[in-house]
Amino acid sequence: MSGWAVTLAAVAVLLAAGAARASGPYVDYVIEGSGTSGLKCSASGRCELSNGVPVATTRHFTLTRRRLTALQSAFHDARWRSLRSEYGPFRPLREVTYYASVTYAGRRVSVSSLALERKRVPQRLVRVLNVLNAIIAAH
Repeated sequence: MSGWAVTLAAVAVLLAAGAARASGPYVDYVIEGSGTSGLKCSASGRCELSNGVPVATTRHFTLTRRRLTALQSAFHDARWRSLRSEYGPFRPLREVTYYASVTYAGRRVSVSSLALERKRVPQRLVRVLNVLNAIIAAH
């Protein structure tokens, strides 16, 4: 193989790897409690909502431009990389009724219901959760 062919082959591998990474969900939101629910959305607004209670169901839909913009704005305003990875407690306590985790830009942030109730979660993260919960409620 000539030098150009090797270079082109290397570029093709890098592009394919980038495309594979880009094809993953833009946001992945999981709520665990008496059952597990999840919302995955792509950057284009295509979403998959799964609910395991009482019977496993999956719905597919596309966000309106307005909802997609609200979601993007919430993540931008949250300064995602600066958030802690956990807002707990996460020990099995009677007061903890559910756990939520949001993965965005390859970084997961987890929140317990008790942390939310005790207002131990930054408002900028609460806004992200509110936008995600509104999307779920609408579908």
